[in-house]
Amino acid sequence: MVTPSHPPQGKVHLELRLSEVITDNGGVCHKLATRLFHILVLSHSCLFLSSTNGAKEDQVKRNPNAPDGGQVFYFEITRPLSYTKRQFDVEEEDVDKLALRVDLWNASNLKFGDEFLGGVRVPLKVLSQEGVHDAWDNSGKSVKADELGSLRLNIVYTEDHVFPSVCYSDLTDLLLQSAQMEPVSASAAHILGEVCREKQEAAVPLVRLFLQYGKIVPDPNTIFRGNSLTSKCIDETMKLAGMHYLQVTLKPIIDEICTEHKPCEIDPVKLKESENLETNRENLRQYVDRIFHVITTSGVRCPTVMCDIFFSLRESAATRFQAVSSFIFLRFFAPAILSPNLFQLRPHHPDACTSRTLTLISKTIQTLGSLAKSKSGNFKESYMAAFYDYFNEQKYADAVKNFLDLISSSGRWDQKSIETPIMLKEGFMIKRAQGRKRFGMKNFKKRWFRLTNHEFTYHKTKGEGALCRIPIENILAVERLEEESFKMKNMFQVIQPERALYIQANNCVEARDWIDILTKVSQCNRKRLSTYHPSAYLSGQWLCCKQAIDSAPGCSPCTGGLPANIQLDIDGDRETERIYSLFSTYMSKLVKMQEACGSKSVYDGPEQEEYSSFVIDDPQESYKILKQIVSAVQKLEQQHAQYKREKFRKTKYGSQKDRSDWCRRDRVFGQDRTRAVLSESRGIGSEFIMWRHTEKWSCSLISLLLLAPLCHAHHFLPQNSASQFLTRHRRANALFEESRKGNLERECIEELCSKEEAREIFENIPETVAIIISSNLSCMIYKQEYFYPKYTDIDECNDVGFIAGCKQGCQNTLGSFHCFCYSGYYQEDVINCIDVDECKLDKCDGLCVNTVGSYSCHCDGRERLKLAEDRRSCEKIPECLELYDHKYGEILYLGEQFTGQPMILLHFKFSENKNNRFAAEFDFRTFDPEGVILYAESFEESWFMLGLRNGRIEVQFKNQHSVKVTSGGKAINDGQWHVISVEEQENSITVKISKEAVMSISNPGNLFMPVNGKLQAKLYIAGLPNRTNSFIKQINPRLDGCIRGWNLMNQGAHRVKEYIQGKESKHCFVYVEKGSFFSGAGAAQFNIDYNVEGQWKVDLVMSIRPSSSTGVVFALVTNDSVPLSVSVLTQEPDEAYLQVFLDNAPVAKLESRMLCYSEPLEVKLHVSAHDLHVSADSSNVTFIDTNTLRQALDKLNATMQQPVQTYIGGLPAYYHGCMEIRVNQRLLDFDDAVSKHNSIHSHSCPPVSPPDSTSYH
Repeated sequence: MVTPSHPPQGKVHLELRLSEVITDNGGVCHKLATRLFHILVLSHSCLFLSSTNGAKEDQVKRNPNAPDGGQVFYFEITRPLSYTKRQFDVEEEDVDKLALRVDLWNASNLKFGDEFLGGVRVPLKVLSQEGVHDAWDNSGKSVKADELGSLRLNIVYTEDHVFPSVCYSDLTDLLLQSAQMEPVSASAAHILGEVCREKQEAAVPLVRLFLQYGKIVPDPNTIFRGNSLTSKCIDETMKLAGMHYLQVTLKPIIDEICTEHKPCEIDPVKLKESENLETNRENLRQYVDRIFHVITTSGVRCPTVMCDIFFSLRESAATRFQAVSSFIFLRFFAPAILSPNLFQLRPHHPDACTSRTLTLISKTIQTLGSLAKSKSGNFKESYMAAFYDYFNEQKYADAVKNFLDLISSSGRWDQKSIETPIMLKEGFMIKRAQGRKRFGMKNFKKRWFRLTNHEFTYHKTKGEGALCRIPIENILAVERLEEESFKMKNMFQVIQPERALYIQANNCVEARDWIDILTKVSQCNRKRLSTYHPSAYLSGQWLCCKQAIDSAPGCSPCTGGLPANIQLDIDGDRETERIYSLFSTYMSKLVKMQEACGSKSVYDGPEQEEYSSFVIDDPQESYKILKQIVSAVQKLEQQHAQYKREKFRKTKYGSQKDRSDWCRRDRVFGQDRTRAVLSESRGIGSEFIMWRHTEKWSCSLISLLLLAPLCHAHHFLPQNSASQFLTRHRRANALFEESRKGNLERECIEELCSKEEAREIFENIPETVAIIISSNLSCMIYKQEYFYPKYTDIDECNDVGFIAGCKQGCQNTLGSFHCFCYSGYYQEDVINCIDVDECKLDKCDGLCVNTVGSYSCHCDGRERLKLAEDRRSCEKIPECLELYDHKYGEILYLGEQFTGQPMILLHFKFSENKNNRFAAEFDFRTFDPEGVILYAESFEESWFMLGLRNGRIEVQFKNQHSVKVTSGGKAINDGQWHVISVEEQENSITVKISKEAVMSISNPGNLFMPVNGKLQAKLYIAGLPNRTNSFIKQINPRLDGCIRGWNLMNQGAHRVKEYIQGKESKHCFVYVEKGSFFSGAGAAQFNIDYNVEGQWKVDLVMSIRPSSSTGVVFALVTNDSVPLSVSVLTQEPDEAYLQVFLDNAPVAKLESRMLCYSEPLEVKLHVSAHDLHVSADSSNVTFIDTNTLRQALDKLNATMQQPVQTYIGGLPAYYHGCMEIRVNQRLLDFDDAVSKHNSIHSHSCPPVSPPDSTSYH
């Protein structure tokens, strides 16, 4: 034990190494690699007396559980914002602030009780000039007396501006829909957990919001799969809802333990001289027994929301009790016992003796609740294993099982999931007959009542069958019954949907017990009543409220709710504001997650590393929710911006009012201050909305004042016509006018033809709007002799003046019109159409992409799936030729990154001497004629590049004296292994191939200049850094090749091996042949101009060796169409053929016995505006009829007049196999593609079988 009198003693063997690595985005970060070799602990439990001088000595004891074997840990070292130098040097930093701390702990069976042994602090200034530190560090160094230590504080200030509830409706609705969202990974709650760095900051407002709106439901699907937000949310829920539960369950016994101070130490090593071990064990056993009893008998008091969660956990967990036990014991009761002050069970942290007692109790309770088969074996301490034997009885396991079953069975509508009912209470009581009206029949009878967690039953006598069964979910309330109802005391009623069961207990105590336990077990029922009748329904009326209807709502509030002192005080708007702040803070991650959804929807290749951190099951649904979240956050940002502008506009600096307001605010503290600020924020928001309403009313009033004279001027009749109406009986504004059917003459001649009056005639809104707004006419009346109006039907579909406004189809009818929608849409209202999302209707077996008015299905080519003929389902792609595509973990593949960025970055630092010069040696194999093998750079723009051009070695370098480019030697891109070495000598650079010098370049001065007495260099393997633009001759950095047996800067190969170990994408094929390999996961894109002197042609010469009998070899794409494609297809399992398509219509088919064969097949295709020709060896070509081909070529000719894109190896079905292709006499180099999937090998392909010769390996 670490105490001031017994400081920690021991040693730790550490190796520290500073290195630089390339991040996913191509940047460079600095990492400290720490290797932990050995730990030696000087154990005080193993002290012995020396026979020479009688003094105590420490014995070195090796801990068998201590980490050993050279485990490596990596720590990222970030630069300060003020650090502007290009190179990062630790020794130039403030080394007092950079240190490595190693803490040693003795692991305990309970995670809250681990014992601290000691620690080591190693400042980074111990790193030598080579950046390596390897030594034993002593953890027993005592602290100097004059050192007072240091205290680090993390202070977080949070300011929330809470607006009216209407401002948060969009975001709140998205969050509350999370429980019903399918899949769960597309829900707003899951997305919040994905983007937040700390799950706790997301869990707190999320759980409080769900509790406020009652959205924590017992549905196993609401468990956030694969997200640590789950445990945080459950912890926060238990902390909020279970605080009162802990108070009534544990607080009395915890108070007693903290007050009595009984000794309970059972570790013989820590036992004091005045204490007795057996007495301490008995004290501890009594405490554990009592706490265990109060916990296991408190099931009916467990809050409903916690029971709902535990029910979901039990339904989701593979093991029945493991998940529930882990949360209720390990994360709820055990922490509360261990640290009662954190759960408001004690005002202060307990003293050391009491804390030790609580630790031992917590360990035992946690183990009892785990239901482990071999419980004593779970303790590493022998004294705990011996103490646990007291509880190694079946009754404790049964009690735990009953308790867990009770608290996890709140979903009682699924009773089949609970095997054995749990008896809660039983006994004799008197019940009144339900609904009995026969005269002379005895209404009150003694019955045996029985309550389980399934149902409430009564029997004639104990042991007989049930006369009546009431399922727990049918109990709507349990309340006392007034004595005046039947002139009987101690009565209560169990209210059911149809009637109430009236019961009389033997005494008031028994009545209270039955009411309490029935209320507890029925609290989770969703249809619980909020009101009830305290008296019985007799003689046709309720005695309490005198209502005659037996189903009338209650007249008194139910008493079965939570006590007032534990009602949760939650402001839903403030919690939504907190969540908005989190989304706003991590907006960049939301945008990145949107990009990930888009990438997953349209890209079938391997998952990109930058998006691998997100859990996305349904990209389309996730993208939809993300878009709504971003929209809701942006709206709230506008509210905040408007609030700040209003506040700035209204603020008058130096005014007396402002000073008094600030004085008033300064006097508000604690909860009152929070309410004051909240009220202030809401007030400002309300004022802003009222201002908007006022402005809108003013605009409306002005509009009415302007329209009034115009309407009168247009609709008033001339004087001679008006006089004629005065002699008639007016029908307008007459009695019962509104009850009559709309009349054109009455509404539009005798009255002003307003929108309301016209609506009574046309009886539909679109036509009314068209008439009133578009024409400014009353009713399109052509009067003859004033008294005989003529009516003309309006063609709302075609008349420009009276357009119907249909978004799609329109059908004119007599006096009206009808809007309809095209296929793929549904009608939202009279005129609008909305796209049907066929993907929500499960139209596709694989990935579904919804488009406007239609949809498309896709299958994952990486899983070797293709789209079936029905264009909806997926089926396996037959494999017709198996390749020998074995890889070796110690051969580095150089062509993984199509971007041309380096595969590996190594940082070297040496002291300046003549032996420390640039040197590299490795085995190299490639068919690629051009690319960068390695690139090195140092300070002062000194750099060195080793690459290939036309298959020959090329060297370019620059230092302070010269800039040179040299190439020489024979071509080595023959697919054989060659030993290449580069060595910097006194005044030259020598390059050797297979130990034979092929070039020697004179070099005045060193290649890399020392800085501050050190030689520093960065070595990039395969590729160039983004900032490189100073080459003498530009070179394509992409290189399809392999390296093995490397020795860089005379330091061997271990650093490269550590980097590629376990990363299969960086491993190289053991054997390769010349060609380009397509893995079936992606395609390559080229921009090729097929027009020559006003005429276009497509001449293809393809050497193909497909491995799967399905895939697109060549395709031309423009906009959303594929005018020309060549594909490998299959009809029978053993039959494959090549087919040519023009605009998705087959025009030619080539059947060849060599299509799926170990040797490649050469296929030629010629297409022009006038003809199409396909030929191949050992093949039979079939064309469609001439007329159809002529029409297809005419359509292709029109398409080829505009730019097209060329795709090789895909779109939509990816090609799997080897290929070489010439397009218009040009051999395509896939390193020159506009884009290429990383799985495509540009110049190498695995063979069908390993070659006889070992020269490949």
